[in-house]
Amino acid sequence: MSCTPTPYRMPYAGRRVPHLVIEVNNRCNIRCTACYKSKTGESKPLPQILQEVDQALQLRDLRVITLAGGEPTLHPELPEVIRAITARGVAVQLLTNGYDLPDGLLRRYADAGLKELFLHIDSLQQRADLAGGKREPELCRLRAEIATRVVASGIACSLAVTLYRATLPDLPELVRFTLTHPAITRLLVTCCGDLTGLREQFREGELLGTRQRAATAWPGGEGEDATLAAEAVGNQEVIARLRDSLGMEPFAYVASSRSLEEQRWIFYYSLTLHRPAREPALLHFGPAFGRVARFGYGLARVLGRPYSFADLLDEPRAAAYGVLHALAAASPRTLLQTARFLGGRLARGSRLQHKSLTFQQGPNLTPEGAIEYCRECPDATIRDGVLVPVCLGDLLTPA
Repeated sequence: MSCTPTPYRMPYAGRRVPHLVIEVNNRCNIRCTACYKSKTGESKPLPQILQEVDQALQLRDLRVITLAGGEPTLHPELPEVIRAITARGVAVQLLTNGYDLPDGLLRRYADAGLKELFLHIDSLQQRADLAGGKREPELCRLRAEIATRVVASGIACSLAVTLYRATLPDLPELVRFTLTHPAITRLLVTCCGDLTGLREQFREGELLGTRQRAATAWPGGEGEDATLAAEAVGNQEVIARLRDSLGMEPFAYVASSRSLEEQRWIFYYSLTLHRPAREPALLHFGPAFGRVARFGYGLARVLGRPYSFADLLDEPRAAAYGVLHALAAASPRTLLQTARFLGGRLARGSRLQHKSLTFQQGPNLTPEGAIEYCRECPDATIRDGVLVPVCLGDLLTPA
């Protein structure tokens, strides 16, 4: 009797973490309920940003850097930042709310080398372009309008969303939109976390190997802590929701700082077959693809190559991933399903697209009062030359 494989734990450790976040400013033009940033209105000078980039390259074998804020598009020298990072051989992603993103600015970003833009639009934002409604149909219309313009500029477009308990029932609709819209590449979801006690009870400890202490400034207050605690969502709830509604299972995860078994980040892969005059067909990968990921990361280590992170796959590679998943599953049913799905690509006008979904949890305190976050946090950032999780950057300063 065969057993279903468990998701693969990503082998990120030390230098071999392929991603990092660089915060370029603390300014923003909208308000998000679960924002963890202190809004000082400051933008970092270009030399400081590039110094942080160079420090990051000394600490990690980076494939991708995500530029964030605040709202990074408010930085007056953002194209120069993108160009400088690209010149260092690292791909650049941009996390933006898309509130003021004219076509001319998109072309400047594309010319500077921007590879992918993550569009953060969700229902618990205060923004003028969503004054008429904040349910998924209205949100997706706005996402689609902006994403279409982003892709037309030559930049891949993905979505970023904060998931709250109030919006958890809408998750399947959001996932279906991501999987079926041709302008969307992937979905990044941050689960709203319970920050209760982080301000008052944080104990001195180690974060990514560096001693830290609590900072005096921290956004929000006790009232907001209580609101976020009531809206907190865990990854296990996400897994159950997607399994029951869409038959999807994660293939890999990033562990917690406190437990190798806890799934702090979870990863999904799917293929979408866009067909003329028909609904897109979907093929979801299961935990068996973790075996393929394990082999790929092991091979990269043997060859001394940086680990991959958020690769943009063309059609041949997407199809190859589908075949490898079917072989790893070692199931006649999966092999047949995959063969039929990929055979549909032979139809005139069809197009194959790779999709990925990532869910991540924020920090919290354990019952013992210890801070818990993501092991070897892939979303760490640089603060005064030190790696800290980006979600804790405004709470922590180097000791």
